[in-house]
Amino acid sequence: MISVKLEVPDLVKNLESVVKNLPKQMHIVNGKAARRAESYLAKQIARPAGFIRVTQKVAKKKIVRGSRGTVGATLEASKTERIGLEHFGGRHTKAGVTYKITNAGSKKTVVGGFMGPRPGVLAPKLHGGVFTRLNQSDNRSKIGKARGPSPFGVIKKQKLGKKTTSKISEYLLDELRERIRYKTLKKSGAI
Repeated sequence: MISVKLEVPDLVKNLESVVKNLPKQMHIVNGKAARRAESYLAKQIARPAGFIRVTQKVAKKKIVRGSRGTVGATLEASKTERIGLEHFGGRHTKAGVTYKITNAGSKKTVVGGFMGPRPGVLAPKLHGGVFTRLNQSDNRSKIGKARGPSPFGVIKKQKLGKKTTSKISEYLLDELRERIRYKTLKKSGAI
């Protein structure tokens, strides 16, 4: 979990002098900063410049943002949530399912994996997922979904926490200043 709290009493007093409902305005500031930080973190995780070959949309689904109270924002990536191999370009072949986790890495194969009844045909009820038998020697064993790395693992392995923390504090200050400017102009009747 990446959490940032800022102590900026002078900016908060400036905002309080312009608006009546300070908690609501702080919630708006925190939410906007958290949204921007979430996008930044998803860009760091996902392609083309990121560490794993998934879209930002998929990476964002695994990040939860929250904000309450004073000037601060929280982003949380859960340990347990891993991304299915279908998001890594899974392709059903005779040998199994091939996929590629990173842009720099090579293709890997899930031997005996499947995405449908035969190569080239996707089963609609599997929703594009990659599945494999849990016990390869038994044809009637249970089926499990094959998954790749989680965004949490990428954040931890690549040490993205410190970069993101500095970005969140930067975004919080920007959003707070912008909110003060907006409310001041609105109160004066300019907008």
